[in-house]
Amino acid sequence: FKFSGEIIKTEELNISPRNKCPFYTVCCASIRANNSNICAESPWKSMSINNNEGCYYAAAIKATNPPVLPD
Repeated sequence: FKFSGEIIKTEELNISPRNKCPFYTVCCASIRANNSNICAESPWKSMSINNNEGCYYAAAIKATNPPVLPD
């Protein structure tokens, strides 16, 4: 969030340890073992990893994104 309360766009987020996945220390997903830098600094990128099964962060993104409606 910005200080104004506005949500920051994903493209504007800085890669930072402050963005660490909240599940970082308890995660056993393969993405955590093979791409720990993503989990530690930019967990939203877990959605672009093909093998993100077991990733709690990716599951949360999928569950909270609105469905894509056909044209």
